[in-house]
Amino acid sequence: FHSSGTVRFEPGASVTQKVRWSTDGKAIYNAVVSGGTSSVVKGFMSGADYLTFSNDLTVDAGTIGPYGDKLRVTGNVVINEGTLDLNTTDTADNIHSMGSLIVYGGASGIFQASPNQTKITGPANGDYLWRTNGGTFHHNDGEVYFNTGSYNGVDIYPASTQYFYNLTLSGSGTTEMYSSIIANNYTLGTDVIFRPITTTQSFTVSGTATMNGFFGKDGYPQTNVTDNNFGTLNINSGGTYYATSGATNITSGDFVHKTGGTFTHNNGKVVMAAASGDVGGSSTSTVFYDLESTSYVDVVKSITVENRMKATGSNSWRFTNNQTITMGTATSSGTIEVGTASGKGMRFTNSNKTYKFEAANEAHPWIGISSGASWNNGEPGNTIELTGCDMQFDFNTK
Repeated sequence: FHSSGTVRFEPGASVTQKVRWSTDGKAIYNAVVSGGTSSVVKGFMSGADYLTFSNDLTVDAGTIGPYGDKLRVTGNVVINEGTLDLNTTDTADNIHSMGSLIVYGGASGIFQASPNQTKITGPANGDYLWRTNGGTFHHNDGEVYFNTGSYNGVDIYPASTQYFYNLTLSGSGTTEMYSSIIANNYTLGTDVIFRPITTTQSFTVSGTATMNGFFGKDGYPQTNVTDNNFGTLNINSGGTYYATSGATNITSGDFVHKTGGTFTHNNGKVVMAAASGDVGGSSTSTVFYDLESTSYVDVVKSITVENRMKATGSNSWRFTNNQTITMGTATSSGTIEVGTASGKGMRFTNSNKTYKFEAANEAHPWIGISSGASWNNGEPGNTIELTGCDMQFDFNTK
């Protein structure tokens, strides 16, 4: 019986100790690892066992890791110095869990995450489910999975130089996060509210960001100098992307807004940077404030742009289906601006389609501007309808 006590592991330099959870389920309560140089406290390495602590695990020196087994800490993991190693000899069916993780010690406090999944289950340690900004974190191409439960106001605080690889949040609580880079994919679960901890925090997801819950803080968008970067952005049914007032940059894929999802632009800009990226999704009510192409981008559905639709230089918008582009609002005009490269700008690449460009309110006609790229219909049988417009350049209707 643990009697709510603490077991200290203090192997000498270069000494290895093995720990096996008792088969009767009586786990160690608190554990402290304070080993000598190059010492290791490790699981029994059967592959079937749990290295289990029913309250807290503290690492002051040396290394501890399951080494093929599964780590399970019900309470807090605190690394002051030393290493928690979930990477070495880890296997694909291992899911390691802990209530929270705090890493101190600079370069001497190290968390080596699982290349498979590290699960953070709560409750938080003070305000933090995760705080690694004071130490060293290696993602090892694994997933960090936060189950926020119904906790509200819990924080995730990585250092600005630390990357997650895959990051997933589930539960029904509210989680706040400091600026972060996710090197692969980000998944926000249904019923989770995910907030930047201040309006100047920015987020980069190199792969796909999938919104099933609420991303952002209602009424407090990120500032107009704060950008978010997503490879692809998926706003699924029930999900919300409450955009920054700065730029949302789609860097390598598509902007996908599906039926039942919510996109709130907050007077910000969406920049499409991927060649052949799509502005798409099944939603019929996608409304942008500013929308800009910095490559050649396909608009595959009807959309509204309240302020400016832009493709400067040699960049272009390509329209592919029967669709309507609505410009402006009930009280203001929108603008379509194209650049300098002949044959670029606005391109209509499929045949026998009808493309409509209209004003939200013809009392405020949308404005067309070209520096030479113009509008280019290279396919037979197309109809381009312009209503409620003020074309401020020579427009060839042939």
